[in-house]
Amino acid sequence: MNNSNKDNRKYPRVKIDIPVSCVSVDYESNPIDQNMGHIRNVSQGGVLVEANFENKSDLIVITFIDVDNEVIGILGKVVHSKRNQKGTFNLGVELQGKVEENIIYVKKLIRSYHYTKKR
Repeated sequence: MNNSNKDNRKYPRVKIDIPVSCVSVDYESNPIDQNMGHIRNVSQGGVLVEANFENKSDLIVITFIDVDNEVIGILGKVVHSKRNQKGTFNLGVELQGKVEENIIYVKKLIRSYHYTKKR
């Protein structure tokens, strides 16, 4: 049996489309730049953000408004940034919270996506 994953992903991805605020920060958590984007897919370990900008830092705070109107955010590390065919950038972001924080963040993202999709 071949257990190789063609993407070598640690966790499975879930396709979603959630608008987010992306704040590039330095290693002392000082804001460098702020932009908007969309999370296009999510896993327990990270997210893919499509944005109109190239990130200016290795660290990024990604926030969104959940279904309970709460601002939910988490720190991430940009592991790749590539221009796509549309001319926007795909940012691969590894979540930097504790395992429990990452899981809560991901669950709220997915819940928000399914809630807004039904409306």
